[in-house]
Amino acid sequence: STQLKTLVKAYCDHHSVDLNSVTFWFDGNQLQGDHSHAEQLHMNDWDQIDAIFYDPSACVNLKVSLNFKGKIENEFFSNVRRSDQLKNLMDDYCRRYWLDIDGVAFLFNGRLLRAEQTPDE
Repeated sequence: STQLKTLVKAYCDHHSVDLNSVTFWFDGNQLQGDHSHAEQLHMNDWDQIDAIFYDPSACVNLKVSLNFKGKIENEFFSNVRRSDQLKNLMDDYCRRYWLDIDGVAFLFNGRLLRAEQTPDE
């Protein structure tokens, strides 16, 4: 029953990130102010809170956690550096699910991703 503000502060301290350069989101809603308890937000075990950095200089060396959901109802989790090209990630995904890379399109918010792009782009 720890307040989420304690978790948010610990996250920022651990990653040496200014609390004012990141926003936290759960289930499509931005967590506000002092944040309530997880129970009040109807959170369950293993629910994910997203940290969105809006100051690029604050997160140069941080990793990005990615969650893929495919049409074949599989999930693929991976961590990449913000400056890494997406090619290795795309290759790993296709190898894991025995897919031909030439027959797969990777989209983000409806936009086609290219292998040479990075998460920052």
